[in-house]
Amino acid sequence: MDKSYDVIMFYGPPFGGKTAYFYHFLRETHQRVSASELFQENPDIGLRQVILKIASLLRDGKKVVIDDENWTKALRTSYVKTLTAKFPKCKFLCLKFNPEELVSYWSMEWYLAEKVLQHDLSHICDLKKASRKLHHWYGNYRDENSVLKLEEPRQEERMTIKVVKPKLLAQVDYKFEVPALFLQWEAVIVSSDGSNSIHARLIDVINCWLTTNPWGRVIIIFDSLTTSRDSVNSDSSEDLSIESYKPLLSRLCKDITVPVYVFQIQSPVGDQKFCCPPQPGILAFLQRLHHLHLFHRHTLYLYGTNDHYKMADEAGVRHAPAKTVLCKPLMVVSSKCATKVAVKHELKDINFKQRVTGQSSSPDLHVPLFTKTKESTLDGQWGYYEELLPWKYMHGICFHDLSMVERYQQLYADTASRLSEPGSRMISLHPAEVKPQDPEPEALVQSSSVTTEKAANQPATSQSRRGNRAIPSWLVSKNCKQQKDVDDFLQAGPPSLDSSLDEPVTKKKKTVTQPSTIYCMNVLELLETAQLVLLENGITASSPVNLTKTSPNLKPVESIRYDSIDTTKGKNQEEATNKSSHSHTCTKTSSTQVKQHHVVPETITTIPETEGFQATTSAFKGSLEQSNVQLKSGEKHSDTAVGKTTGPDLSFLDDIF
Repeated sequence: MDKSYDVIMFYGPPFGGKTAYFYHFLRETHQRVSASELFQENPDIGLRQVILKIASLLRDGKKVVIDDENWTKALRTSYVKTLTAKFPKCKFLCLKFNPEELVSYWSMEWYLAEKVLQHDLSHICDLKKASRKLHHWYGNYRDENSVLKLEEPRQEERMTIKVVKPKLLAQVDYKFEVPALFLQWEAVIVSSDGSNSIHARLIDVINCWLTTNPWGRVIIIFDSLTTSRDSVNSDSSEDLSIESYKPLLSRLCKDITVPVYVFQIQSPVGDQKFCCPPQPGILAFLQRLHHLHLFHRHTLYLYGTNDHYKMADEAGVRHAPAKTVLCKPLMVVSSKCATKVAVKHELKDINFKQRVTGQSSSPDLHVPLFTKTKESTLDGQWGYYEELLPWKYMHGICFHDLSMVERYQQLYADTASRLSEPGSRMISLHPAEVKPQDPEPEALVQSSSVTTEKAANQPATSQSRRGNRAIPSWLVSKNCKQQKDVDDFLQAGPPSLDSSLDEPVTKKKKTVTQPSTIYCMNVLELLETAQLVLLENGITASSPVNLTKTSPNLKPVESIRYDSIDTTKGKNQEEATNKSSHSHTCTKTSSTQVKQHHVVPETITTIPETEGFQATTSAFKGSLEQSNVQLKSGEKHSDTAVGKTTGPDLSFLDDIF
């Protein structure tokens, strides 16, 4: 066990989880000593004073943890030799921390966000120096004149060596469960006549997303570094400074119900490139600062440049082109609009730990900048507050009025889940179940679309003339149709979370239709074929005939006219094929179709003639009379006799049927 050693020496890179390991595993049995912190408090002391402090703790019967990088062999040897001379039975252990590269850089951003939440930027470490050490540890620092040396511990140093593979560790009181809508600023503005303006559909996109995620964060990321080399709009103005977009943000906040956060990178510090796109340092910092759930099904990054696309992909955040979603705002709540990426195991496997006594705490229950916003806002009017952070980060918040921020803070306090609670309230709770304590804000009334406002401003005479008739769909423009869909979605309220948006869509099987042949006849051919059908059944055009003799299987029915003859399907395919093919006036055949035959009534009085059309030719009448004579004499009517008539030859249908 590690707790049995008198002196435990840490070895590893900055932000490698060494201090967190002590607080959660060794705090009860060992005393922590950090040479770097002692040097920062008092630059006049040296290594000798640090060793004397460790010796005094060992003399009092306490065990010690040396929490530092301890990169050089000479430094570790000085500790071991000096303490062994004073305490010969002292047992030494070296814990070698070897985290993944992404874990270390991600933890560095979390460290800065933690200090921001604690409002303790005065005791922050030298981030520039720590970043350089981190680059050197992973071989990303190329400087031949560097004084940094990296010598791994070995067994000859008279220490037991163990390797620790730390994971991402979050020491928080509340869970990372807040969904976020990230907007690249350069992708949601348009340029016209040398001036910038917000895209006309951006408000609809945000309001649609907030309908499903009323407690979510809307964060605009402004990247001044990428803009200069990879502009979204080639015609856009180059004036994209902080002062230039404040008026645009004020207009945006008037039409939405939550405050909007703004994040900007002014310039990287030294060799720190992890915070600049396409590296995901921005998202790591914002995740810890806002308790974001980056892999939430509703977390979405709307990008406009290739660097921001790669940044979202590297962090495992669902992303979509901003221009696509701005054209169809309802896509923002659909899982089909975003590209789902595989989340790296380093980011997915986070170890959440409750804060322990002795560590500084941060007001996680407050939304970021809530306290400072209340202190800096005058008269509760539209406000904008920002603060400049280390590494040239700028983090700000803009809002319509102070009551908006207070309602947003209360909503977060009501829905946030403590680390000890099972599940997540923000994931399981339906937005309709959250009842706001204050009346509906004015901003929600103003969030109606431009189309609704124009319709309300129409004069009454126009409405009376038009009445309640709706405009035909083919007269409505495409933009109006999309706007109507957005209005219907906002009025209908949030959808039920029971029907998950991430459920796979079942594809319908395509039905393969069988090939078929259709035979068509003109009026003359149709009439001739009908007469042939009557002839086969012993019916003449001059006198009625009782069909019970020729068709004994048919039940007698009342006398009806020819134009009311009914049809039914035959019993089977064999009986259908025995009938003459001339019994069909218009036949549709297929591989699985059963042939139909006529059910002839008992008596037929006359054969109707087509108006304005001579039914038959003289030659056909003669053959018809000759056939009638044969039928009266008792002779059987054969198919050959029928074939001698002048009617159309449809014998080829027998082979088909």
